[in-house]
Amino acid sequence: MAKSLRSKTKRDFRSKKREDGIYAATEAARLHRLNAKLMAVISKDKDGDIPLEDAEGEVEDSTGWSPSWLAAFGLLDAMDITADTMHSLQHGPVKPRRRRRARKAVASSF
Repeated sequence: MAKSLRSKTKRDFRSKKREDGIYAATEAARLHRLNAKLMAVISKDKDGDIPLEDAEGEVEDSTGWSPSWLAAFGLLDAMDITADTMHSLQHGPVKPRRRRRARKAVASSF
């Protein structure tokens, strides 16, 4: 909302603190924790009991949330992945359409 010189100076200083200042260490630690969790999930097989050896070498060319990603992160059971569930995840639940009431015919007496 405020477009004064003071607000732009404050925003600039805050962005510098995030990049170089006191918050940079906490942000780097957060990213490291998230990366460790993702690598642990990726390096396990489907059952989750035996770690895989060559998890880093496998890179898919497809982008986006494929059904295998949803199952790998535990967001959706692998047995529940169907075309209908993927459609509802992408577009939301299907709502029944409202039926429009027919207008009453008005008898005009001209």
